[in-house]
Amino acid sequence: KLADWIIDLGPEGGIAGGKVVAMGRPEDVAKVEDSHTGRWLAPLLERRPQHHDISPQIDASQADIVSMSAQLAL
Repeated sequence: KLADWIIDLGPEGGIAGGKVVAMGRPEDVAKVEDSHTGRWLAPLLERRPQHHDISPQIDASQADIVSMSAQLAL
């Protein structure tokens, strides 16, 4: 989810649009039946984020760290 707030204009394009159909958090817009955007968002928001096990942290001695230096002519 990338949007905190949505203003859905419509319900259609051109002269059949230009009105605020829905406004609010994506979860709120997804519940508005007249919102094309809401109908598109609803199944996406129903998906639960996958939880991944976080691997244990390693200390820097186990990392591939390379130190380099360079001289550039200015």
